[in-house]
Amino acid sequence: KNFFLRNKVSRGIFLVFGLFVFFGAAQSTHAATMQIDEDIISVSVGEGSNHACAVTATGGVYCWGYNINGQLGDDSIVQKTAPVQVHDGEATGVDADGGYLTNVVKVSMGTLYTCAITNAGNAYCWGRANGGLLGNDSTTPNRLTPVRVHDGEATGVDQDGIYLTNIADISSGVDHSCVVTNAGNAYCWGDNGSGELGNNSTTDRTSPVRVQDGEAVSVPTDTSGGYLTNITEISVTTYHSCAVTNAGNAYCWGGNIYGILGDETTTSRYTPVRVHDEVAGGSGLLTDVVKISSAFSNTCAVKSTGSTYCWGQGTYYNLGAGSNVNTTLPTLVHDGEAAAIPADTDGTYLTNVDNISSVWRHTCTVTDAGNIYCWGDDHAFYTLIGSDLVPYSNTPVRVNDGEATGADTDGTYLINVEMVSAGSSFSCALTFSNNIYCWGDNTYGQLGNGTVIADNLPVFSIEGASSSGDGDL
Repeated sequence: KNFFLRNKVSRGIFLVFGLFVFFGAAQSTHAATMQIDEDIISVSVGEGSNHACAVTATGGVYCWGYNINGQLGDDSIVQKTAPVQVHDGEATGVDADGGYLTNVVKVSMGTLYTCAITNAGNAYCWGRANGGLLGNDSTTPNRLTPVRVHDGEATGVDQDGIYLTNIADISSGVDHSCVVTNAGNAYCWGDNGSGELGNNSTTDRTSPVRVQDGEAVSVPTDTSGGYLTNITEISVTTYHSCAVTNAGNAYCWGGNIYGILGDETTTSRYTPVRVHDEVAGGSGLLTDVVKISSAFSNTCAVKSTGSTYCWGQGTYYNLGAGSNVNTTLPTLVHDGEAAAIPADTDGTYLTNVDNISSVWRHTCTVTDAGNIYCWGDDHAFYTLIGSDLVPYSNTPVRVNDGEATGADTDGTYLINVEMVSAGSSFSCALTFSNNIYCWGDNTYGQLGNGTVIADNLPVFSIEGASSSGDGDL
């Protein structure tokens, strides 16, 4: 089928312009590479977001792209095509250096807001406040610099009497966020129309509520006094949330369109349900899970063996299983172009996966070998899977090198990749060379390379201090 003519009713009026953008973007000239004068430890993009952020080795946060609600945290609402440092706002003590937020270990993107956690176990959010997105007991006004997340229902070591503390992980979705504390507890806040906060209600909350145990009640290690516990990782998106426990069990809750909760139904759940295994009609459960990534219409998980499973909507090729069929049960991701890389395939399926990021219409993974694979659909005017050969694929394809140089390219593909973060309209990857490459839409400067020119292939967006490049910021 033709890339631009499919879905011709909705896309036909953009055909000429789309072809221009597609071919023009793929052949765009190299822009100036931006530089952050510190080593970069992570990069983050979010479901539905048009901005991105990076965390440095000293805990600084730099963001770029769309900024209509102050989601870049630089005390403005002006979009930026190059990184700007996030101000300190309400941060104090070790979390502020007198002007900027510091001591950060992870940042997570909502559609129009951003959240971060620090090494001190504190959580901060900034940007759009409507619906209680910032977790500070308020729905107004929008905040252009970080505010601290309140304690809500947190008890014991997870609060200090005013604020949420002891935080180990955070994930922000379109309209809600969740955290995991070092005690293994989960708290969520924001929109709750589908039960995505996991507290057995559909009432929105402006401060954290604790996630109940649901089906974990039958798993002694994963429940404590009516609440889900023993959690190591959490991932949220639009209408649902998922978590992994230290026992390797996967739980999801919230809206269940297309079966994204993985419990072999399409029934919404207001408390956690166990994710089933791939055997239809059986009583088996998905186990040995170490990572999970939830998206608007699908969810993916990685086992300790490096094998990857996805479930939910398959219409946009987003399950990577070689078909376009929806499924309410986990299905193994095929190897696709990994078939040519012995370390990344078991002969049929993708393996050796270390990092995964799923969003609506596409998913990207990084293997222990430093290779990056994506699968899914295209956007109307550019590809999302980073390939100059195929605009969409229902099995993994390798991301081309684009503007990658040195140790980050083998002459054809992007290699030496440490992590990837996928967004609905663009994605970014960080390499072990301390370089960030992004591809996709660039309407708001979200590729971070100082332009608003979209690109189907990775552009050399930002380099960290230890990079051998010659950035210009």
